[in-house]
Amino acid sequence: MVSERLLRLQNASENGLEQLCSLEACLQTRQQPEMYHLKVLLLLVIVSAMGGTLQHGLNMSIINTPSVYIKCFINETWLERHGTALEEHAVKAIWSVIVSVYSIGAVFGALIGGHFSVKYGRRNCLIFNNILTIVAAFFVGFSRMARSFEMILVARFLYGVNSGNGMNVHCMYIMECSPKKLRGIVTITTAIFISLGKCLGQIMGLREILGSESVWPLLMSFNALPAFIQLITLPWFPESPRYLLIDKGNRALSMNALQRLWGKRDFSQELEEMQAERAAISSEKARSVWELCRDPSVRSQLLINMMMSFLIQLSGINAHLVHWMPYCSMVIIFAYVFCYGVGPGELNHTDRTDLLGLRMDYGRSPFCNLHGHYYIETFKALSPACTMELGLI
Repeated sequence: MVSERLLRLQNASENGLEQLCSLEACLQTRQQPEMYHLKVLLLLVIVSAMGGTLQHGLNMSIINTPSVYIKCFINETWLERHGTALEEHAVKAIWSVIVSVYSIGAVFGALIGGHFSVKYGRRNCLIFNNILTIVAAFFVGFSRMARSFEMILVARFLYGVNSGNGMNVHCMYIMECSPKKLRGIVTITTAIFISLGKCLGQIMGLREILGSESVWPLLMSFNALPAFIQLITLPWFPESPRYLLIDKGNRALSMNALQRLWGKRDFSQELEEMQAERAAISSEKARSVWELCRDPSVRSQLLINMMMSFLIQLSGINAHLVHWMPYCSMVIIFAYVFCYGVGPGELNHTDRTDLLGLRMDYGRSPFCNLHGHYYIETFKALSPACTMELGLI
């Protein structure tokens, strides 16, 4: 009897070991494709940012270094054309137009971004958007050779259109291509790439690289390099699954895109959720900006976003340092953070999204996706110059 029991225990232990080995092998086979598709998603985030928020960061910082050279170029060009030099205030006025026309182009690009992303798709919109950057780089790169500062003006406007369109479509594309559990952290990368673009622009603007007087047109056309990289690499990635199903109604292509991005699994539940969303919004017509402003159901959200952007600009992030600016910056920054914490920031922790009347397309509040970007951009207003002026460092 004892020998029989020992034999049974031995057989049971052998079976248990075999099951453990098979389970471990199964887990390893599952982990390998998951790691592979995480790498695919990481590559998608990097490639999509090259024509999205990275371009905005580059345009914000790359214009600072050659400012003196461009002003001299404006004066020299005017002198060659008319025989008289421009006065200092006239040169500053032209330079101010060159700098500010970028924002005008960004507004135009943001307004057309939604229409083109629905008509042509998120990925194709980003691909075509790179053509604007390359054309703008061509204009500014040959501006000194053509002796025309107007070409710089046109290039800055096209850069603005590219950034306004690219920032919106870039955010939509990576959100719709990422799983729900990674959607928040993937969206935060948009702010990271803005900072990386600013850092890259400052590095390229060093005198030892492209910041000298002889090569400033190359510095101003540096945006073409990341745009060209995205132009040749992004077509290898799939279109947004949500766009393929909701906007195009192609279930097979949407399933194929999900499997290429997330792995070879059954995504029937995700497709059913998108199908239900498509049925819910099929009766709604697309709204214009004016209709959005007049809609009382989203007025509170619109006002909150407008006040956030307005307070960031008042914090001094884009202003020259004057004697009262550090104190104004400190007060507004802390007021902004306080108001955000007691307002939409609290909704991220309590999940009381019904208070704002938001329709949740992605399983979390838009503020949860964007509040990291707002905090990063706001606290960057506390520049060393401001903190030194206040005696904080």
